[in-house]
Amino acid sequence: MTAGVLGCRLNRGGGSQYISQGNRLPWKIVQHATDDTLERYAMRTLPEPEAGPLEEHLLIYSECRDRLESTDEFVATMKAAATEAATQ
Repeated sequence: MTAGVLGCRLNRGGGSQYISQGNRLPWKIVQHATDDTLERYAMRTLPEPEAGPLEEHLLIYSECRDRLESTDEFVATMKAAATEAATQ
């Protein structure tokens, strides 16, 4: 799944939101990182107040870690292409 499909954003408050069904069974609503947030993190442009909660989120959710790994690869490829183009 991608962030576009999930339609969620990083919960910057660091907490979880809960809804309940008859106040008996809590259902956790997970707010995953957006593609934009992961890209800014990979490019080292995400401000520290946002990076900390994202890092905690990444420790818990392998889906977001996988998406970050793909984003890291993309950013590295683009940087390499830009460097190569600049040297030619």
